[in-house]
Amino acid sequence: MFKSKNIINYVLLAVIIVFSIAYFAIANNVSHAFEYDEQANLYQSKIALIEKLSNLYAEKNMSLFDEKETVYITVQDLVNDNLLEADDNNGSVKDPTSEVKTLNDVKIRLTNKNGKVTVKVLTDQK
Repeated sequence: MFKSKNIINYVLLAVIIVFSIAYFAIANNVSHAFEYDEQANLYQSKIALIEKLSNLYAEKNMSLFDEKETVYITVQDLVNDNLLEADDNNGSVKDPTSEVKTLNDVKIRLTNKNGKVTVKVLTDQK
């Protein structure tokens, strides 16, 4: 039925097919590990900017800590104090991960311990 030359050809063809399938499966899985999520990076950059500006806000308004060690502000407070520029005429700070969401209501915790202010933006995203 099969000649010895044909058996070698069939085995080689089967090996090539198996390796090709394995290559494409592995390449597909590995390529997802190198994905670049621009929206997530923009979001993280905006949160980092908000943290820095919140620190400036706290330093400008140290009287906030006269009665409490920890106070909460929102991103809208930064816009109102002209530290953060709004993305539109309505004063909205847009969320880069969403077309409709804004960051104006995001809370920021300011803590003053022994004259050292720490800032934490309280978001539900990481």
